[in-house]
Amino acid sequence: MTHFLRTNNNETVVDIETTDDDIRTVIDIKEYSKLLLSLDSSSCVDNCINDFSQLQDIRGLWFEMVNVMNITPQKFVEQVLRNYAAIYGLFYIVD
Repeated sequence: MTHFLRTNNNETVVDIETTDDDIRTVIDIKEYSKLLLSLDSSSCVDNCINDFSQLQDIRGLWFEMVNVMNITPQKFVEQVLRNYAAIYGLFYIVD
């Protein structure tokens, strides 16, 4: 299953592929940079940098949480991306 965060122009910012036991993340630097440039304040930029840094390491975050939460990679990624989509005005898409 592939999870995406996309802009209102349908450009992919984040592409995360999940299997039953693994996660792979790709962040499009061009679209991510456009997102950073569109933010209003330096605190928003800092938060965005931290959030997308966490997305880059979402596989490790899931491995830390799987024993605590007993959650599948698909559900974990969905929860995280839905949250970030709401924060940054992006769209969460699953393929």
